[in-house]
Amino acid sequence: MCRDVYKVSHPDVARVLNNVGLSYDALGDSEKGLEFTVQGLKMYRDLYEGSHPDVARLLDNVGYSYDSLGDARKGLECRLQALEMYRDLYKGSHPDLARLLDNVGGSYDKLGDARKGLEFTAQGLEMYRDLYEASHPDVGRLLDNVGYCYYKLGDARKGLEYRLQALEMYRDLYKFSHPDVARVLNNVGDSYDKLGDARKGLEYRLQALEMCRDLYKGSHPDVARVLNNVAYSYDNLGDARKGLECRLQALEMCRDLYKGSHPDVARVLNNVAYSYDNLGDARKGLECRLQALEMC
Repeated sequence: MCRDVYKVSHPDVARVLNNVGLSYDALGDSEKGLEFTVQGLKMYRDLYEGSHPDVARLLDNVGYSYDSLGDARKGLECRLQALEMYRDLYKGSHPDLARLLDNVGGSYDKLGDARKGLEFTAQGLEMYRDLYEASHPDVGRLLDNVGYCYYKLGDARKGLEYRLQALEMYRDLYKFSHPDVARVLNNVGDSYDKLGDARKGLEYRLQALEMCRDLYKGSHPDVARVLNNVAYSYDNLGDARKGLECRLQALEMCRDLYKGSHPDVARVLNNVAYSYDNLGDARKGLECRLQALEMC
């Protein structure tokens, strides 16, 4: 309809093109998502000669599509262009600039440069803290992301410190069950596992699992993911049977979610095989791995 109304380039057409791209991305069709978002970007560039928030925003979105397609280098290139544009537009702290700094950090991390990733994500965190005096979801999110960067750099203790700050902030913001709280509970458990405290790791992951089950009544990817992580904690505690039990639940849930072949089903099948191996049942382990291989 927009294209029918506006015969030439128009902000409304560009905006809808971007939104169509985002919808395809959400459906897992990043190829189609990129196609529409690039059309939107091209139209905005036709409309605005210099730096403009809409051009910068779509550059970031195009970067996201490239990331989803596995081209992190191209994703970073687009995001750095967006960052340059935002810095030209906003001379001080700004939410769009802080968000993009974190996204650039994420692109560097995908390229294996965790140190550069930390540098940009930490800048984003500093800017959000400058913008929001009290607890804020964006501050909580970047605290967790900075924690992840330290974790990737091998400093699990520093990573845990930031993740605990994020958890405290999210608990201050959300008095009941919330996906952000569940996610950080799981990440805190991951940090404790990395530090060799499997019991503490299990404690936080079980809290995350309980919260996810409270949030999502049926099968859900987050529940399946945390079940698999809980299994990892049980493995570290030497309880391979309990680990297998959790992984079989995760497998059943993934099969319920994805009717045909799917990377998540293949991944959990491989993890179930690992549990069978730990229990000395190599034949069952092989059976699961062959199923995973067929799916890949």
